[in-house]
Amino acid sequence: MKHIPLLTALLLAATWADIPQKVKLQNQEVVRQAARSLSANLPKRIDDFTQLVAITPKDQILQYTFAIETLQSDAQILKRAHDTMIPRIKKNICRSNRRFIESDIAIRYNYIRQKGKKPLFSVDVNRTVCDYLSE
Repeated sequence: MKHIPLLTALLLAATWADIPQKVKLQNQEVVRQAARSLSANLPKRIDDFTQLVAITPKDQILQYTFAIETLQSDAQILKRAHDTMIPRIKKNICRSNRRFIESDIAIRYNYIRQKGKKPLFSVDVNRTVCDYLSE
């Protein structure tokens, strides 16, 4: 009888240790299902220069791939991205994907050239980014 509290404590510790792994697996499944569902109507024109071409799962990250079609140079696109686009993208992701972010599912926006599919830049947003932006 003396060992019952010790056994109970060990069982509780073992159960608590499994929770992060179960949450991770659950999040991975949520990301897979969300990517499958959101990809149904792609590609989708966002504006005159941007098209959403793919939504894919990667572990606990929901990745959106946008293709940019413009005559601007890579340097011009990157300057504009860092000056105005990235801060706006982060705010919008935090606002519109709150449930994912609060569940520790990250969002990644990948931007590529339409022609040649050359990677241009990526924007990663997770709980830490959104917490920082909300301060």
